[in-house]
Amino acid sequence: IPAATELSKRGVMFESVQCGQCMEADESPDHILLTCPYAKSIWEWFWRWCNMPPFQFNTVADLIRYVSQQGSHRKNRKVLISICYGTLWEIWKAWNGRLFKRLPTTPPKVADNIQSVVYM
Repeated sequence: IPAATELSKRGVMFESVQCGQCMEADESPDHILLTCPYAKSIWEWFWRWCNMPPFQFNTVADLIRYVSQQGSHRKNRKVLISICYGTLWEIWKAWNGRLFKRLPTTPPKVADNIQSVVYM
């Protein structure tokens, strides 16, 4: 994911690699998708919607690993994984919309988009 920290490693110059949403941490892929307060609020909704206790992950790899091991049936696990990937995708789309089009999307709107994308 071309976040500021990753792009700066490749020679792209920035005034700051700090997160433009929260200004609390460097803009890394894991921060954008998981640990930014904006993303955290969406993940809180995700856990409630999936009727699961809330968890906080620091890496996308840890999140995917955890979600891939949930559910007692293969079909339930596939649905949960689909919702997880849909959530990651919609957070990323909202991030890009804010950054490149100056179109801020509220977390509730992102949640609505997730439901539209992954509703089965």
